Amino acid sequence: YKTQVDYMIALLQNIINDWSDIIEVFGLKNEKLMSIHFGQGDTHQDGKTVAILHFGDSNKIVYKPKNLHIAKLYN
Repeated sequence: YKTQVDYMIALLQNIINDWSDIIEVFGLKNEKLMSIHFGQGDTHQDGKTVAILHFGDSNKIVYKPKNLHIAKLYN
């Protein structure tokens, strides 16, 4: 990604594309995405940072910008 803004846009696109899976896997049926905190933890691939997605009053998902397809090939 060229800029932090590009990374933020890509993250939002990933959330939109995977929304139904996120709701199902994490049991967030009636929860709304309330906020995203960037810059959490270490950085990955081209300076992408870990983000915390906050849903409703207390549910959180840690988003790590990592290509799992590559990780699966090594396992």
